[in-house]
Amino acid sequence: AVINSTNVVVRDLDLTNNVHGVVFAFTAESIVENVKAVNNIYGIYLYSSSNNTIVRSTVTSKGKRGVQMINSSNNAIGNNMIANNYIGIGLWLSAENNTINGNAILNGASEGVGLYLDHSGSNAIGNNSITNNYEGIISYGSSGNTLRNNNMTSNSYNFGVYGVSLLHFINDVDTSNTVNGKPIYYWISQHDKQVPTNAGYV
Repeated sequence: AVINSTNVVVRDLDLTNNVHGVVFAFTAESIVENVKAVNNIYGIYLYSSSNNTIVRSTVTSKGKRGVQMINSSNNAIGNNMIANNYIGIGLWLSAENNTINGNAILNGASEGVGLYLDHSGSNAIGNNSITNNYEGIISYGSSGNTLRNNNMTSNSYNFGVYGVSLLHFINDVDTSNTVNGKPIYYWISQHDKQVPTNAGYV
């Protein structure tokens, strides 16, 4: 575990059969790169940490969580392979400029989620491939997120947005996001529209 630290580099490690693979707590401006976190209950875990980068790593677990971020901001999770987790990438109470980009998230648990946002807003989610999970991308109680070029394929339920107030449904999701190769139409304050025949999700 890396606690209350800055400018730490965790690179080229094989972390297998632990409770946690990598833990950053109250840590900033640090890097996880080319790490194999295999069969850990939690693969990579960030708590109250900011301005960190997780890149080009492989995370597979015992059906728990691949990359978990809690109360963290301005982190970048990019170009990772994340497989066989109950939650592939999960954000809880994590807002303000986290970037989730270019990850492959696949083969989730029978009731698991590829990418889960829980009360986590103002993040950029782009260019992720989410395949063969129970649920693809799920947003709960989260607003102001921007989704671009995410491809959800062969998940039992590919995309869903939930909340208890109107604000929780206000996100920027354009037709570059697809479900089984068909575009998502995410309409806010629209009138007199007809559902396109090529829609993957409306």
